[in-house]
Amino acid sequence: MKIELALAYMNSFIGSNGKETGIPNLEGQTVKTVTRYVSGIGSQVTARNGVILEAGTKKEFGITNFENGNVLGANEYLMVTGIRLLIDKKADVTPKTAVWGDVAPAPWLNGEIVISDEDGRLFESSITDVHNFKASASNDDDFRTITPILIRAEKRFELQALLAGAGAGEAFKLELRCIQFKR
Repeated sequence: MKIELALAYMNSFIGSNGKETGIPNLEGQTVKTVTRYVSGIGSQVTARNGVILEAGTKKEFGITNFENGNVLGANEYLMVTGIRLLIDKKADVTPKTAVWGDVAPAPWLNGEIVISDEDGRLFESSITDVHNFKASASNDDDFRTITPILIRAEKRFELQALLAGAGAGEAFKLELRCIQFKR
């Protein structure tokens, strides 16, 4: 990084009132890295025609950290830079008890992940591309870096898992690594 860029970045931590913060502030917007997620059970995905995050879903620890379902709040934008899908196939598993170490069952592996908004598809990929694609011993390196997409404030968006068959009792967790811009 050139020194001018580094200084400009460091100056972004000092707000217009001169007070220092731990989060960059660019022209009145805070900028930080966040991981947004939604989890559930495979049979729910099948019953909802692939919809992972419903409109009425509220933030619940261990289930989702999206505040208002599939609409971001006013003045909040998410630039998605990475994505991964985690699965737990143990009997009687729930999203809150899952360990997230299993290989997805065939309906998931042969399916697709789609992120779209009112203007069309923003991202689409085979699930094998975003699930355990490095065949690692852990999930830490399983985020697939993607061409950044923008989920916009107050615009409906959709997260879908289009499965090649019926989901069953497996737990899933879709995680989006993002840069959040918020006024």
